[in-house]
Amino acid sequence: MPQKSIDMPHIIKKSDIANLVKIFSSFLYGNYKICMIKSNVCGYYPPDIEILHAILREIFPKCNRIFIGDTSSTIYNADKRLVELGLTRLSDSFGEKVKAVDFSKISETIKVQVPKPHSLKNYPIPKIVYDTDLLVNIGKIGIHSTTTITAACKNLFGLVSSKMKYFKYHPLGMDRVIADLVQIIKPDINIFEAGNYIVIGKDVLSVDIAASLLIGINPVNVKHLRLISSDRNLNLADIVNLLKESIE
Repeated sequence: MPQKSIDMPHIIKKSDIANLVKIFSSFLYGNYKICMIKSNVCGYYPPDIEILHAILREIFPKCNRIFIGDTSSTIYNADKRLVELGLTRLSDSFGEKVKAVDFSKISETIKVQVPKPHSLKNYPIPKIVYDTDLLVNIGKIGIHSTTTITAACKNLFGLVSSKMKYFKYHPLGMDRVIADLVQIIKPDINIFEAGNYIVIGKDVLSVDIAASLLIGINPVNVKHLRLISSDRNLNLADIVNLLKESIE
């Protein structure tokens, strides 16, 4: 049954930052050497900086080093974008322990094999993604011309270490690429704004299903959500119905 096969997300009012922090804190265990926040920096749907501030404030005493950032895309330079979005200023306000970075510049890139590839057998990913003790995936759901939605699953595409992402990967079929990346990158916590709500959970799939429903998109019409569900031997329609009940 889907109830036993997928981690159910929490859905809270966007204005209720205190509750967001409380739920986020419940996902944390002990202390961490390296914490990594993958924000939607080089995309069109960055998270509210107030949410980022609250998350940083909560993990600050629990992490030795915190890196917040993205990798550069075909359109955006990550370092410049971090300044434009106020993330460099935000990280500086926490002192030396927190750095706003282009992940591909602070880490070597490794080729990571996909267990059940839909598009490619491997992808170039910054090694820090696998060295970090806590990976937080954060952004805002939006409409996308190619993939219907861009949210927790697609935000992982920003961890592909290539400035020519658009030209190299989009022609392959982005839904298939996203389904590949979900197999090899496993965020510990996902936080995504959806209209007047925030969805927070451990599973990119359930977070994206809930976020889609909150903005009036039928998740069954999103190809990469169908592929990811199939990879896990899950029935997407059943999960959608289950989450609809919790939202209603």
